[in-house]
Amino acid sequence: MKVCLISSMYPPRISGPSTQTRHFALFLKELGVTPIVVTFGERDEVSYDEGIKVYYLHSHEEPVIGPFLQYINAFFRLWKIFGHEGPNVVHHQTGVDYLSVISGFLAKRMGIPSIIKYAGDLVWERLSPNSSNSLTYEEIFSSSLEARFLTLLERFTLNNFTIIWAISSFQKKSLTDIHNIPEEKIVSLPNSICLDGIKTRESIKDNTNNNNSFEILTVCRFAKWKRIDNAILALSKLENNNIKLRIIGGENSVLEQELRNLAKSLGLSQRVIFSGSISPTEIGSHFSKSNIFLLPTAHEPCAIVLIEAMAAGLPIVTTNVGGNPDLVTDGQEGFLVEPGDVDGMARKLQFFIENPELRLRAGRLGTEKAERYSLKKNIHQFIDLYNGLVRGSL
Repeated sequence: MKVCLISSMYPPRISGPSTQTRHFALFLKELGVTPIVVTFGERDEVSYDEGIKVYYLHSHEEPVIGPFLQYINAFFRLWKIFGHEGPNVVHHQTGVDYLSVISGFLAKRMGIPSIIKYAGDLVWERLSPNSSNSLTYEEIFSSSLEARFLTLLERFTLNNFTIIWAISSFQKKSLTDIHNIPEEKIVSLPNSICLDGIKTRESIKDNTNNNNSFEILTVCRFAKWKRIDNAILALSKLENNNIKLRIIGGENSVLEQELRNLAKSLGLSQRVIFSGSISPTEIGSHFSKSNIFLLPTAHEPCAIVLIEAMAAGLPIVTTNVGGNPDLVTDGQEGFLVEPGDVDGMARKLQFFIENPELRLRAGRLGTEKAERYSLKKNIHQFIDLYNGLVRGSL
């Protein structure tokens, strides 16, 4: 069997979907499935990654006309790749994006069974950075003419794929309630990642008396709806002035400067550490050196980074939105607070700081739950899914 994995991002570009796509390809290869990868790069070329054939599509960085050239090129290149490679299944990995509009259309036109991972939502991803903070996820789809057009485009794209992989109960509900996708077209599988190499916090001495080494960790894209500002505000409310907040992420210099200015205005410049974007191969060391993981996001389909943090044994404080409740049971692996509740966030952080035994207990429960999302254990479910697509039983 040959499976074409399509991802807008792939190493050396850093992101959760980028790393997940590579691990998918490697595990499929180990089990006798032939993976090929299609992604964006600096030019049209073919490369090999540990024996995996990777097609790079020219990303075209030219101003103004760049996006137009990028997707016109992607259309014709994908058409040729599908025809030349003859994949049994097309698997689009990076949610509903503009590339998926093309991959789904071509797969359907060429009669290739296909699956799309419903992770990021096209409408939310494109419009939320410019929307009012008070606009909810459900409201954004009808918030403007542009939103309505993108919603129609998203539904068109979803319907072109044979089946849709919903990575959380929130995503499944969004598919049925917002996009009117019939349930028989949806398959629910864990948002599986490779857990190899993640060191657990439990294996490292958790020295709670040395407050200078106590660290809260936040890892996410620098998008406004991730509400990293609330992490800084929560830090300002903690009783112990030696607690530090490390923020890993980047690719938005304007937002980063806003966050630096906020930290400075609160007198926290020495306590908020901006570490920039870090390779997935290096990020494990930061999980193991931190004490609590904080994700203050206003929206989240199903965060890979929460799975990684739990696998590392970190207790979690995050928001009660999207797929977060699927991952974190309030009072077990960590705590859920309402989005925007900075005081509540600070109280939960303070509770973990003052209760090391409960902090370690939450970390142990998180490590156990993270195993449900192990790609090594779950890859067989995806192969069964591919086989069902090829047989036409799905």
